[in-house]
Parts: sequence; structure tokens; C-alpha cells
Amino acid sequence: MERKMRFKNWKDYIFIIPAVVYILVLILNPPVLSPLINLILLFCLLFVLYFYPSIDFLTAILTFSIFVELGGGVNFAGYYLYIPLVSIYTFRSKRVFPYFFIPLLSLIRHQSFIAPTVLFGSILPIYYIFNSIEKKRKSLERFVLETQGLPNSVADMDTKQLRSSIEEGIKIPKKLFDRYSEAVGSILDLAFLILKPFTVALFIKNIYTGLFELKKGRSKIDLIPNATIEKGPLLYFMKEKKVLSITDYTDNSKLLCYYDRNVFIRSFVAVPVIIDNKVEGIFVVDSRIENYFDELRKEIAQGFAKEIEIMLSFYSFTNRSMIEAIHFRTIHELTQKIANTIEREEMIDAFFSSIEKTFSDVFSIIIYRTSRDFLIIEENERRYLKNIRESIVATAIEKGITLKKDNLAKEMRRPLLAPDERKFNAASLIFSPFRGKVEGGILLISDRPNRFSEKEVVIVDLISDIVSTAFEKSLLYEKERKRAIMDGLTGLYNHRFFQELLAKEISQAKRENKPLSLLMIDIDLFKNFNDEYGHQIGDKVLSDVGKIISNSIRSSDIAARYGGEEFVVILPSTTLKDSIPVAEKLRSSVESHKLLIGKHNVANITISIGISSFPEKAEAKDELIASADAALYRAKGEGRNKISY
Repeated sequence: MERKMRFKNWKDYIFIIPAVVYILVLILNPPVLSPLINLILLFCLLFVLYFYPSIDFLTAILTFSIFVELGGGVNFAGYYLYIPLVSIYTFRSKRVFPYFFIPLLSLIRHQSFIAPTVLFGSILPIYYIFNSIEKKRKSLERFVLETQGLPNSVADMDTKQLRSSIEEGIKIPKKLFDRYSEAVGSILDLAFLILKPFTVALFIKNIYTGLFELKKGRSKIDLIPNATIEKGPLLYFMKEKKVLSITDYTDNSKLLCYYDRNVFIRSFVAVPVIIDNKVEGIFVVDSRIENYFDELRKEIAQGFAKEIEIMLSFYSFTNRSMIEAIHFRTIHELTQKIANTIEREEMIDAFFSSIEKTFSDVFSIIIYRTSRDFLIIEENERRYLKNIRESIVATAIEKGITLKKDNLAKEMRRPLLAPDERKFNAASLIFSPFRGKVEGGILLISDRPNRFSEKEVVIVDLISDIVSTAFEKSLLYEKERKRAIMDGLTGLYNHRFFQELLAKEISQAKRENKPLSLLMIDIDLFKNFNDEYGHQIGDKVLSDVGKIISNSIRSSDIAARYGGEEFVVILPSTTLKDSIPVAEKLRSSVESHKLLIGKHNVANITISIGISSFPEKAEAKDELIASADAALYRAKGEGRNKISY
């Protein structure tokens, strides 16, 4: 183990070889070799060191010094090549101090101070400039590492921990906001120092208008305060998420939106700041020099944009956490109620209850898509379907933006929900769209202009997110439940769920002393359809019969696929005598149905039906099924396309 470790670290001592050789050169004072050859060798060495960053600086400068001494030391033109050597390692953030003083050892052989003065007059400013830049960069890195454990949104947190903290009175320090702002400002300062552009600008999207607004900037001239991107090339980010780089910009600089006059910008790079897979900001650097932003500068700009992304994500999390703390009671009650149910109706009731406590003077509405139309649910329990395509709410749902209207009498030109909507007497409103898989949102209406504050918009957005998540959970539950109890081919209940329903219906019939009938249905000669036309046509037969049964019975009746080509129908509160017309209607409907096979062939389908009734024919579930099955067998024996009981 010890031998392996020693072998592994031999590279740490490789500098000893050039050090010994360099000392020998200084002591023995060998004759000067050809300066041209040495110069070529030094350039080759620089090339190797540039492309092989694994070589440490001490080894590199000692090797370099050997060739400089062999070329003539301080009197050799190659002596000035120490400047790019030190610069290369300084840019790589490698440790160069105090090793860059090694070239002074050349004074042992040559008593000339001009070359060392020029050398260190160049090296020391480079070192101190980049050392200060590196300190700023490491300061930013430390801040990022300190906050790296924080999630990017409230949804990513352990909600119980957050609420526990709030209940215990733990508050997020206000100074943290100053730290975020200071960190973003430092990133812009660093970008301005390193990239040396004409302007560095940061735009952030306004969550209410959807437009990008100038929040911070560093420039050689004054920028337009709070400039908004409403025209020009930066509108690209309204739809795109890729870096925009224009190296030969010839349009007026005013089109960039942050200049009030043409300052002759000739190239720029704009990098999207993406949070939660959405462009929430734009980091822009420009220059008066054409083709200024090469691949390296573009990469550096993208790095700065990434750091801003992290800062804004953390800021967004902190901000939303504080708002949740302020309005904890409403959110806490709503989430508790919704967390304890998977039934959509209970979720809707919980929403209206919470809104009533928080906004007692407004009218609330839930909107969500059911199929082609949207279901409108008002707090007064009115429900109706509407096509909202031409409404302002539809636009907000489509674009995923929150609406805040302060004076609808002046602002609104389109209907709120639909052209034929009833009068809501709305003077102001907030509409917050669901931001998940469910299309819709929540709408709060007031009869007073300017009723809603900006803080209340954020509260409504939080409530909307909670309701949206709850609806998704409910829809998933309903979908899974439907899959568990429904037959995928016919759309009727499956055999297992039929057994449960029949047991419940018989129990209820016993309690209420009411009759119940059961129809057992079988498709005649179904095997022939499969053998002659194939299984696809067989599936079509099953599907068509299922639809006919479903469309021919009452809403209180229960139809299911019993298995294979057999179906059952439960007829609650129906005697044997009353069930016969129902069975006959089913039989004749199927008989009159024409099954189209290909483009021309038409086949007829017939069914046989067996009927049994509780308590007339049977008093228990299994007995009732056996009785209906026996009647079906008789109908088949009588020639099919018959009813038997």
C-alpha cells in the first residue's frame, strides 16, 4: 500500500530534475548556444505547456529557465517569453507566486537590470489583476456552494419542514435579499471586467406583463432605466431558448431597447436565463467591435448567465417561501383539506372555503377543460359548459400568464368567459392559470376597480398551483380507478366490478324490499365472426354491442362485460315482467344494427338473452347469476336471437 502511494506521487517531485540542471547551468556557466535554435525551442515548449495543462508551473518555469540561460539569460530575446508563460498559468488559476521570481536568478550570471525590470513590470500587473478577479470568482462560488442545498421552488421543498419552521417562528433573514442582489451585481461586474464589452445588461421577465425589463446593467454610457423589450432582435427570446449571437450587427442600437440613441453597436451575444424550463431573463453583452464575440467569449458569457440562473432560482425560492409564511393560514388549511381527499368535488369545496376566508368580498370561479368545452364552476354552485375560445381568459390559459385587470370598463374589449356570458358586474379581476397538465385556472372577480394588490396576485398564483396539483392527482386517481373497473374494449364495467355492484344492489334491494332483475346476454355465433373475418372484426362486434347496450338502458341501470362475448345488465327496482320489454328492446336494437366489414360487406349481429329476477327467481347473488345463465342457455337452445326467463 505504502509502495503504491509512493509511486503514485512521483510526479510531485519531477521538478527536482530541471531544478538540478538549472542550478548546474548557473554554476558552470556553459557557453551560449545558438539564440535562434533556443528561441525555436522556447516557442515549442510554450506550445507544449499551453496544450498540456497537467504540467505544474514550477516544473514548467525551471525547464523554461534552462533554455533561456543556454540562450544568453537576460541578454537573450527569449527572456521576455516569461511573460506569456506566467500569463498562461495565471489565466488557469494555477499557483504562480512566488515561483515567477525564478527568472531573477539569471542576474547571478548577467548583471543587466533592464530586461528583468521590463519583465516584472509586465508580469506583476497581470498577476494582481487576475488574482483580484479570481478572488471575486471564488467569493461567488462560495456563495453558490452555501446555497446549493436550497431547492429551486417551494414545490421542491419538504413542505412539512417549511411549515414546521413557520409555525416555530423561524423567519428568513431580510439581508438574504441583499445578498442575492449583491451576488448578481458582482456577476455583472465580473463579466464587464473580463469580457470588456461596451455594455452588460440583465433583463428579467415581468410575471404579469410577460415582457422582459432591464433590472441591472453595466455600461460605458447611461442606459434607459427599466427598459422593456418590445421590439428588435431580443424579441427572439419570446419563443426561443437558444443563445443569440450576432457578429455583424448593422441595425440601429436603439432596437436593443436599452439605449436611447444609436451608439453603433456592431456585435452582441444574448444568453437566455432559464428557470423551470422557461426563459425568465436575458443576459446581454455587446461591443462596438465587429466579430468581437468569438467562441471563447460566448462560452464565458454563457457561464455568467448560468451563475445568474442559480442566483435567480434561489431568490425565487426565498421569495415564495416568505410569501407562503405570510399567508400560511390560507395555504395551510387548503393543502390540509386537499391532501386528505382524492375526490374532486371535495377539493372544489375546500378551494371555495379557503377563498371565502381570504377574499371575503370577491366572487370566485374555477375553470377547467372537460373535453372540447370548459366547465365553469361558480362559488354559488352554478355549473355550465362554455366554449371560451374568444375570451381573455382563454388567452391567459394558452400563454400560461396571470391576468390582473384593475379597471375592466377601460381595459376589456373581449368577453370575460364567453360572448353569451351572464353579467358578473366585474370591475377588476385576477385570473391565475393552472400550470400543470390540467387546462384551466381560478378567477377572482370584484365589483370595485383596483381591488387586487400585487401581493394578492402571488397568493392567488400559489392557490392556483395547489388546486392544479390537486386536480392532477384527482384526474390520475379517476383514470386509474376507471382502468381498474372498466373494460377497455367496450367501455362497460368489467367482470370483477360487476360482481361487487351486484352484491351491493341485492343488499340494497333487500333493505328497501324492492325487486331487481338481471339480464345475461350472449352474442350469437360470435366464433364465426372471428374465424371468418379475423379478431379485429370480432373486437368491432364486441365494441358495437357494448355501445348499443349502453345507449339502450336507463342511467340507473348497470351494464358490464361478463367475459368473452357475454354481457350482463343489472336492472334495479325492476320486476321480471318489467324487464322483458327492456330485453326485447336490446335484442331488436342489436338485430337492426348493420356491421360494416370493409367497404361493402354488411353482417348482421344477433344476441340471445336470459332473464332472472330477485327475489322471484333467486335470493342470493350467485343463485341469481346461475338462474340468468340457465335462461340464456334455454334461449340458445330455442334457436338463438331469443329471450328466455
